[in-house]
Amino acid sequence: MLGVGLGCQASKAVSKQPVPLAVQLTSQTGNVVGMVHLEQGKPPALWPLRTIDHVEVTRAFPFSDSRSGESHDHPHHRSMWAAHGDVNGVDFWHGEGHMQHDSVDVQDGQCVIYGLWLDGQGKALLRSIVSYRVVDERDVRHVEMELVLSPVDQPVVLGDTKEGTLAVRLAPQLRVDGAVATGTLANSQGDSGRAVWGKAGTWVKVTGDIDGELVAITFAWALSVTTEGALHEAGGNSKSVRWHARTYGLIAANPFGERAFVGVGTSKETRLERGQRLAMTLLMTLETGPGAS
Repeated sequence: MLGVGLGCQASKAVSKQPVPLAVQLTSQTGNVVGMVHLEQGKPPALWPLRTIDHVEVTRAFPFSDSRSGESHDHPHHRSMWAAHGDVNGVDFWHGEGHMQHDSVDVQDGQCVIYGLWLDGQGKALLRSIVSYRVVDERDVRHVEMELVLSPVDQPVVLGDTKEGTLAVRLAPQLRVDGAVATGTLANSQGDSGRAVWGKAGTWVKVTGDIDGELVAITFAWALSVTTEGALHEAGGNSKSVRWHARTYGLIAANPFGERAFVGVGTSKETRLERGQRLAMTLLMTLETGPGAS
């Protein structure tokens, strides 16, 4: 998909050191991309997320409320993050569940966070590994966010909800609707605007103008690791996924929602048994300037 050498290196052992509130993320060449925020209880989040030309493409709120033209709706929309709204009935999307960060490994080109997803009573449901990886290639920046989940000591069911899973909240200029909106939204099936929401596709693309700079972002998704039987349960296709994509700037790849999007049929349940591991990746290609279209 990316074809530029972004491999999974999340199996590396790391020492147990106190986890800082934020760490800097760079590309493989050392260019600063943004900060990975690691507030205990909340999902890891990359903000700001900059293009190779230093254009910030995600919403600043809730990390900052000083950017002009931004709305302050949905405070759980944390720039670039991963969460899901139904894990054994616990809502990690809106913050009912607690995300514990145990250790972090930072190198040029990647940041890997190891932790646990806890229910409201503090019981660990899932082990998680969240990895951000960045490769700069000429005038294009490639960004990956990978989420690896495995049950702690009993099976876990990821429920059928629209609230999830690998997500980005865009800068207000990249919205389709809104006071400063300049954006367009389209998918691989030929849908555009509001019609993109809930549709399955291999990619979604956003274009717009930020402070006079043309920006194009292509989002894709992949199952990067699976165990026998889990591929079908997680969506049946390692490339196509349903997109919780809103014209107000939310773009989220959701492999677990089905009835929540189409409104008919039986609710889907994705069951992970103890010993199974499921990994999924959101792939972003960020382009700016005349070639961004």
